[in-house]
Amino acid sequence: MIATEQPVLRSELVWWARWWDKGRREGRKSLGRFLNWLGVPGFIQPLEMDDLVTGWHLSIRVSPLFTVISVEGREFYFYRRNGKFDGTGMSTCAYAKLCEKRSKR
Repeated sequence: MIATEQPVLRSELVWWARWWDKGRREGRKSLGRFLNWLGVPGFIQPLEMDDLVTGWHLSIRVSPLFTVISVEGREFYFYRRNGKFDGTGMSTCAYAKLCEKRSKR
């Protein structure tokens, strides 16, 4: 008598797929925790975005020394090499809008 292979049940395949996805996700989280522990800064790409909910304009720029996150003209500077906060700034256009809002009160 020849033994025949039983077909793999669909539920077994789904279980393995879920197990694999969970393992990959947990692996990425563990790697992230380890990199945070080492003090490695996160990576970020330049971006220009208009938020449809708030109407705010968000901009992310990366220069040789700083990563600059700008929200409605208010700029937040972070050292590119270690990710530490350096300071803030404001464009003249954003300052003019702020003064305009304050004068309307």
